[in-house]
Amino acid sequence: MKRRTLFTAAVIAAMIVLSGCNNAENPTQSEQSSQTVEENSSSAQSSTTTESSTSVESSTSAESSTSVESGTSTENSSSTESSTESKPETPADDKPVTVADLALKDGEYTIAVNLEGGSGKVKATSPTKLIVKDGAALAEVELSSSKYDYMKVDGVKYDMINTEGNSKFLIPVAGFDYKMPISANTTAMGNPHEIEYTLFFDSTTIS
Repeated sequence: MKRRTLFTAAVIAAMIVLSGCNNAENPTQSEQSSQTVEENSSSAQSSTTTESSTSVESSTSAESSTSVESGTSTENSSSTESSTESKPETPADDKPVTVADLALKDGEYTIAVNLEGGSGKVKATSPTKLIVKDGAALAEVELSSSKYDYMKVDGVKYDMINTEGNSKFLIPVAGFDYKMPISANTTAMGNPHEIEYTLFFDSTTIS
């Protein structure tokens, strides 16, 4: 009887010891689990930080690239504008021929002249007298009407040189072989007014 009691007591003691050991081990497992959770959390935070840093660097790089491209575009635009502004003007195709170009000596000549403008009814007598003096040319222009009292060349007024017959004017010739702009004042319509014309002096007809 005593042996059985002792055996039972030993068994109970062993169970108590085993239970204590299990309890002692459980906190360790709990701590390990907690450490694992913390490590995973730390790893996740590190990964998030790395991704955020990479995103910021990528954004900064993109902005820098955009800024460089914008600056290059502005420089190219400025260069194009500068090139456009410095481009020389194309000379006119109807550049007048001068007395010097024709090497005309002082003297009197005749030259064919053509008047255009207005209603087209008035003409210029052709050929007409051409006077060259000191490197400048003057032409005696006669219109097919007596109803004009003055003519303007480059804004300068020239009155008639005759008192009877068709209107005649002695005017400077700015150049040959181009349509020289002039205006003539007519009194034919009651209210005097200036009419725009052009005169073409043909240098190939000078004689």
